[in-house]
Amino acid sequence: MGPTLLHLLLLLPLFTPPTSAHCIPRPSSPHPLPTPPSPPPIDAAIRTICLLTDHPDLCISSTHPFHPTPSPPLPTPPSTRARSSKWRSAREASHRIASDPSTPSTLSMVISVCTESYDDALDNLKSATNAIADRDAGTLDSMLSAAMTDFGTCEDSFMETPGILSPMAKYDDTLTKLASNCLVIAKLVH
Repeated sequence: MGPTLLHLLLLLPLFTPPTSAHCIPRPSSPHPLPTPPSPPPIDAAIRTICLLTDHPDLCISSTHPFHPTPSPPLPTPPSTRARSSKWRSAREASHRIASDPSTPSTLSMVISVCTESYDDALDNLKSATNAIADRDAGTLDSMLSAAMTDFGTCEDSFMETPGILSPMAKYDDTLTKLASNCLVIAKLVH
């Protein structure tokens, strides 16, 4: 079975820019707050696929903004730009910490490992995107696994450095879970 638009859209959270946030101002009067609009219902096929992943809630929440309605089959994947909001946030945070003059040199050195790992992960995610286009299940699996390893490398560098807690742990945890979900979805496609 070849990839469908639905399967490819489940990979979008790793390759897309952030979406906008919705803020509701506090009322200046004692009237109740307006009810925020309900998100559109999630496509049943996306829900079904996400429920098969290791992190279904993350799968659904990270996919829903990009594709809440049913998707038609697509013979070839859309061209995607590797601009993951999650990856970008992690990369920017690591760069900000490393370039801050008040950052202790030991932390800066460990963070540089993270920055390099994030860059490697982006290369692997780009290769995974190309593997989808080429319908190359082996390369897709290898590249997603490599990206997971890259995110883990950042955390490993903190574990190997006593006395320093990782400021990147939340980023790495989310990115690893997203990559894990993508691996499960990739196995479903092929």
